[in-house]
Amino acid sequence: MSKNLKRANVDFVVCACNTAHAFQKDIEEGCGEVPFVSMIEVTSNKVLENIEQTGGSKKCGILGGGGCIEAGLFQRSLSARGIEPVTPCKENQDLLQSIIYRIKAGDKGDEVIQDFVTLLKELKEENNCSQIILGCTELPLIIEESMAIYDGVSAENLVDSSEVMVEAVVRIAKGDLEIEQAMDFSSEGHKEKSSTAEILSTAASAELAE
Repeated sequence: MSKNLKRANVDFVVCACNTAHAFQKDIEEGCGEVPFVSMIEVTSNKVLENIEQTGGSKKCGILGGGGCIEAGLFQRSLSARGIEPVTPCKENQDLLQSIIYRIKAGDKGDEVIQDFVTLLKELKEENNCSQIILGCTELPLIIEESMAIYDGVSAENLVDSSEVMVEAVVRIAKGDLEIEQAMDFSSEGHKEKSSTAEILSTAASAELAE
């Protein structure tokens, strides 16, 4: 793959799937000398930036598919930045998986919205999360409708990993952001570089195959 990337004069590579980052080590090896920009790291940096700007609690909820959660992708990245990761309880994680499948099938009706609000309430009200990651590409499709009936969260509380990745790609392409800067982080008391996810989750493989 690396030869094809070089032949195409690719400057950097991104992956538009959160769960696929369970295989980040393999992806990076396939890219060779072409830099890989991780959606997980870029999103975690945005969470840290938001917390430092707003002074909110250092707790971040993670809403993502089962494979992404079980692989611990955001959990490790957030923890490296001194942020406590919070995932839904088992019952609500199963509910979230159902929501994702229903959205994929074209269902964005009232029941789906109400179920999603249940998840937002768990993270915001029961766990006091100041930030919530929308770590699945389907979830932003229902967020406006969800906020319309639940005012417990606002745009400043939500971090859409896809949107953050797009913004980073544009800034890198324009020369406004260095790739190392996009991936690295610097915060008081947390100067170490976060480690690359190395666990290849069976759950992630199953989710990607569906």
